[in-house]
Amino acid sequence: MDDLKTFIAAWDEAGDIAVILERGLTLPSADKVQAFLASLPPAEHDKIRTSLTHAMIALEEYSAHLVKELADTKAQIDQSARSTKASLTYMSTGANRNK
Repeated sequence: MDDLKTFIAAWDEAGDIAVILERGLTLPSADKVQAFLASLPPAEHDKIRTSLTHAMIALEEYSAHLVKELADTKAQIDQSARSTKASLTYMSTGANRNK
């Protein structure tokens, strides 16, 4: 369970999901984590479970933030495309009038 221990240690140290993602840390499968947690004393089990819960909440918030940023960027790109199309249409119309 080195992956889990490394993840929890990094989370407890940084408390920032972006740091966890930048380091490329991953968790083992849920089945392996549950089996490992079941083998721990209750106090350690609860500590790790609390850390995982906080990390999951942070990950969900980070994901929602990324989705919003993606939507904002798409809206900007769409607006830029519409502006470019309008400019090209205007320039084309103006060129046809000058002939």
